[in-house]
Amino acid sequence: MTYFANHSTYSRLALTAGITLALGACHSSILKQIGVVEPVALPAPTAPAPKVALPTPKKVAHQDPREHECLARAMYFESNRNSTDGMIAVGTVVMNRVASPKYPSTICEVVGQRHQFADGVLTRDTPEPGFARAQAAATQVMNGARHESVAGSLYFHTAGFRIPYKDARYLVVAGGNAFYTRGEPQADRAPTFTTLRLASLQFTSLVILD
Repeated sequence: MTYFANHSTYSRLALTAGITLALGACHSSILKQIGVVEPVALPAPTAPAPKVALPTPKKVAHQDPREHECLARAMYFESNRNSTDGMIAVGTVVMNRVASPKYPSTICEVVGQRHQFADGVLTRDTPEPGFARAQAAATQVMNGARHESVAGSLYFHTAGFRIPYKDARYLVVAGGNAFYTRGEPQADRAPTFTTLRLASLQFTSLVILD
C-alpha cells in the first residue's frame, strides 16, 4: 500500500515537472520571437575594494610667536589696515630682507632696524580694527605666501611720497605703498611714476611694471 502511494506521488511529481519544462521552453521561445531578452543572472556582489589611504598633509613648521608678532606689527603699521593684499606685500619685503645678506637674519631684527619701519613698530599698541587681519596675514606669509608682484623687492614707501633715487624701478602699489627695486639707472627713461600719480593710488593695488 505504501509502494502504490509513493508510486502515485512520484507519477504526479514527474507529470508536474514535465509540464513545467514544457511551459518554460514555450515561454522562452515566445520571448525570443517578440524580441524580449530574458534577464541574465548577475554575479553575486563582491566585497568593496579597500580604501586607499591618502597622504597626510605636511604640517607647517612651528612658528616662533615672537617672530610672528614682529611680522604682524610691521604689516599693521605699514599698510592700510583694511588691505590684506597690502599687508602681504609688506610681509614679502620683510621676508626678502631676512633672506638677503644685506640685512639681519631674523624678522624681529629686520623690523626693528632704525629708520626702516614705522617709529615704535615693536612697542606701540595695536588696537583693532586691523590687527587681527595683520596676524592672519602674518601666518600666511610665514607659511610661504608671497605677493607675486612685489617679487624680490627690498623697498617700499608711502605712495604719495617722492624718493630721490634715480635708479628706482616701481613694481606695484598695494595697501597705500609703492614697492620698488633699485640698481637699474633710469636717467634715460621716463619716470615710472609721478608723485601725484603715486598719491592717487594710495588706497588701491595696481601692478606698475610686469
